[in-house]
Amino acid sequence: MTTSSSALRNMLFEALDLLDSVQDQLVSRDRMRVESLKEMSGWEQQPADRGADFRGEVPALQSAIVQGERI
Repeated sequence: MTTSSSALRNMLFEALDLLDSVQDQLVSRDRMRVESLKEMSGWEQQPADRGADFRGEVPALQSAIVQGERI
């Protein structure tokens, strides 16, 4: 079978167009899978982080500094 270079080029571009659409579908499926995993894990229902609570930390830090000065 003999084909012209322009026919081969057209077939190549058609194949690339098909690959492009397949890649778009795969990305879409990946996103759907990630969203599904998030829903199943309860990721969005995790309690919101509150501000850090350092009560009781300052005296411990101060005593560590004082002991460091003694050494």
